[in-house]
Amino acid sequence: MKQISLMGIFLLAMSLQLNVLAEDSFITEQRSDFDKVTPKDAEKMRQDILKMSKETLDLLYKEHPEAKQKIEQSYGYGVFDGQAVNLILYVAGRGLGVVFDNKTKTPIFMNAIRAGTGPGIGYKSLHAVLIFNNKLVFDQFTTIGLQVSASGDASANIKG
Repeated sequence: MKQISLMGIFLLAMSLQLNVLAEDSFITEQRSDFDKVTPKDAEKMRQDILKMSKETLDLLYKEHPEAKQKIEQSYGYGVFDGQAVNLILYVAGRGLGVVFDNKTKTPIFMNAIRAGTGPGIGYKSLHAVLIFNNKLVFDQFTTIGLQVSASGDASANIKG
C-alpha cells in the first residue's frame, strides 16, 4: 500500500513561490475594461458592490457577532469580492470592493488586480472584510494600495 503526501511538495513549492508585480500591460488591460463603462453602468456596478458589501457584512455578523463591534469601533473597513485562478505556475485575480471611513461613511469604490507566479491549479471565489484601526493605514490603502497574500493547502493520500 503506497501513500503519497503532497504536503512536503507544497511546503517546498511555497518556499520557492515568487510573487511579482503585475506588468503595466496587464494593469492597463484590466483598467481599460472600466474605461468602457457608461455612467449608467457605473452606477449599477456601484449599487451591486454596495449590495454585496451589505450581504457580506450580514453574513459575517451572523456567524461572528463580535465582528460588528470591532468594525464599528475601527477607523474604517472595506469589503471586497474577488476571484483568483491558478494555472500551474501562473496566478491571476481580480475583484471589486468598497472601503468606508467610519466617520464620513463615504464609499470609496476600488478594484483589485493580482498577477504572479505560484504552483497549483484551481479557482477561488472569496469575500474579504478588512478592518483599518487607524487613519494612516486607511489612507495608505485607499491611495497607494496594499499587497496582501494568503493561501491554503490540501494534501492527498493515494492508495494503490
